[in-house]
Amino acid sequence: MVFAKQYIDYILITLKIMDDAQPFIEWIIRLVIAAIFSIIGFLSKQIYVDWKAKKNKNKSRLEQLQVLSNLLNESKSIYISQNFMSQRLMQMLRENHPEIPVQQLGYDETFYQLYEQYLPAEAELQSIIRSTTMNSMFRLNKQMSSWLNDDKVFKSKIQPTEERSSLAKDLQYLKLHLNQWQDKYEAVIPEDKRRSLVYLADEKKQGTEFPKSIEQKIEKIIAKCP
Repeated sequence: MVFAKQYIDYILITLKIMDDAQPFIEWIIRLVIAAIFSIIGFLSKQIYVDWKAKKNKNKSRLEQLQVLSNLLNESKSIYISQNFMSQRLMQMLRENHPEIPVQQLGYDETFYQLYEQYLPAEAELQSIIRSTTMNSMFRLNKQMSSWLNDDKVFKSKIQPTEERSSLAKDLQYLKLHLNQWQDKYEAVIPEDKRRSLVYLADEKKQGTEFPKSIEQKIEKIIAKCP
C-alpha cells in the first residue's frame, strides 16, 4: 500500500514538473521549427542562386557560340560571292581567249597562268577577287581563329552529348583549316598580284578542307537551348 502511494506521488510530481516545463518545451519546439524553416529558406535561396548562375553561364556560352555562327554565315556568303566571280572570270577567259587552252588547274592556277593575257575587264574582275581574299576573307578567318583560340568549352574533347562531341571535332578541323589557310595566304598572296584565291582542298590538295556541316551543327545546338 505504501509502495502504491509513493508511486502515485511520483506520478503527480512528474506531471507537475512537466506542466511547469511546458512553456520551455514549447519555446524549444518553436526554436527548432524556426531553425528548420531558416535552413530550408537558405537552401532554397542557394539552389536558386546556383540555378541562376548556371543559366547565365549557359546563356553566355550560347551567345559566344552565336558569334561564331554569325562569322561562319558571313564567311559563307563571301565565299559564294567570290566563287561566283571566279566562275565568271573563268568563263570570260574561255570565251575571250579560245586560242589558249584552259586546263583543269583550278581557278587560282588558271588565273595565275593567264594573268599576262588579261583584257581590261578580266584584269578588273581578277583584282576584285584578289581584294576579297585579302580583305573580307582574311578578316573573317582571323576573327574565327581568335574565337577558336579563346574558346575553352566547345572544342574540348570531353563533351556532355554526342552532338557537342561531333561539333568539337569539327571545331578542331576548322582550327586546322584556318591555320593552313593563313599559312598558304602568307606564302602566295601578299607579294604576288597574279594570285587571287586561297583554296586548300582544290585540285592541288594543299590542306584540310573546310568542315562543311559545322554551321548546321551549331544552329541545331543553339536551337535546342532555351
